[in-house]
Formats: sequence, C-alpha cells, structure tokens
Amino acid sequence: MFNYTLIIPHYRSVDTLHRLLLSIPDRNDIQILVIDDNSSLDEDEFKRLPLFAFAEFLIIFLMKNEGAGGARNKGLKTAKGKWLIFADSDDYFVENAFSIFDKYNNEDYDIVYFKSESICLGGDIVSDRSNYYNQLIDSFSPEDVKSVNKLRYNHGVPWCKMIKKNLVIFNNIQFDAIMYSNDVMFSTKIGYYAEKIAAVNSIVYYVTTNVGSLTSQKSKESLLCRYETALRQNKFLRDRELAKYQKSIMFYLRLSLNYGVSTLLFFIRLGIKYRANFTIGMLHWHEYITTKIKSKCLF
Repeated sequence: MFNYTLIIPHYRSVDTLHRLLLSIPDRNDIQILVIDDNSSLDEDEFKRLPLFAFAEFLIIFLMKNEGAGGARNKGLKTAKGKWLIFADSDDYFVENAFSIFDKYNNEDYDIVYFKSESICLGGDIVSDRSNYYNQLIDSFSPEDVKSVNKLRYNHGVPWCKMIKKNLVIFNNIQFDAIMYSNDVMFSTKIGYYAEKIAAVNSIVYYVTTNVGSLTSQKSKESLLCRYETALRQNKFLRDRELAKYQKSIMFYLRLSLNYGVSTLLFFIRLGIKYRANFTIGMLHWHEYITTKIKSKCLF
C-alpha cells in the first residue's frame, strides 16, 4: 500500500519537472504520477528524467489539452495512496518535506496544511505567493472557529496539503476543467467536507513564479475566468450558511475597468446573476472610484 500519491500536472517544462522529481525521496510507499497535458514533446525529452528504483513512477500522456485541472482529475483516477499530495511541475519540495509528512501519516486528519516559501524566477521581482497562505496557518487555532474556517475556505491552492484520498473519492470532488483558477472550488470543497484538519508551522514546499506564467498572466480572458470562479465559490459558501467567509469581488470589478466600461457592466450583470454581495469590500471600491475620478482616468 502506498502512503502517498503525488499528482503532478506537466506541460512543456521537463527541466523544472526534473528538479521537482529530484526533491522526492525514492521510497516504496510513494506513488508519483506525472500527467502530461499533451505537451507534444519528443520522447527523448522525458528520458532525461530521474529514475526511481522503489517508488512507483508513472507518466500519463493526455491526447488533448485539458489544462492543469483535467490533468489532476486524471491523476485522481489513478491514485493508490492513502494521502494525496499535489505539486506543480515548476515547484519542488524542501529537503526534509517527507520526514515532516511522515509525522502525520497515521493521524486521523482529513487535511493537513503546511507552509511554503516563494521564489521568483526570470526577474528581479520578489514573489509573495506564499504569504497569504502562510498567514492563514499562523492564525490557525483549533479552538477558534473563525480561524479554522478561514483556513478551510480561503486556502485556495492544492499544494502544501496532505489530503486523505477517501475524502476526495467519497465526496466526488474534482478540479474544474477551466484554464484559470481550476483549483479554487476543489480546495473549497475539501475544506468544507473535511471533518478534522490540522495546520503545521513547517515549510515543506518551494513555490516558484515565472514571468508570464498562468498565475501571473493578466488578460481579459483570465480575469473573467477567475471572477466567475470567485462568484461560484461565494455562492457555494452562501448556500451552506457560510456567507461570512465570502471574498470581496471588488478586485475583479476594479480590474475590469482596464477593458472599458462595457466590460465593467458585463461583470456587474454576471455578479447579479450569481446574487453576489457587492457590498463586501465596498469601502475600498469607493476609494478607488474617487481616485479615478480625480485623476480623470475613469472613462
């Protein structure tokens, strides 16, 4: 039996995938699944990857592009481990990550959350991708319902977690088949259905940011996709009497102005369709509009 299944979506990044695989110990209780999202790379490229003598290592090739969400869903169907651990192919684990995981292997938690450290590649920009999620862990207290629920519903990425496979299978939880924010609803749902969670003040993962990556891309298409996902997440929480943990959508409305007033109006209509609460974050929105008017940049 495998204790851990690692699910790694991959698209044309063999060099960074190589680095990630080197950070995974070669143990017979580990299953490693790399799901290639139709990279169309020569087979020789994959022959450069490290070999494992004890861990089960599989590369699954998708016949069409399904995005990271579709690739992860394929991994879920193949997973054999008691715990699911997700990693992106351009990230990697700290040296003692699995020693830390082992401490919680036999615990009865459904999810164990860990910390990460951010690294920015290809530029001089300092990455802060980890800060918010690390703060959720710093604020976590098992006796404080608010801090517990903030971790459950605001930790919107799949990495830096040990997730019981049975939690995902029994509740039929999958990733969204969309290009951006495909992991938000997955993370929200596992947080909701988990009976017992823990937060660990240990860094287990290096999350990298590349200039031009999906997480840093800013386009009208990506903005709309992320916005609608935020609307669906808020609706999911409202429907379960968890409205206090909704996120403000004003950030998306502000950015929609970059594409004109017609785009802003479309975003507002979409919010009305989802019965969004536009008043969350309204104070910051008012300050933003006032600044725009004063600088004559609104229209």
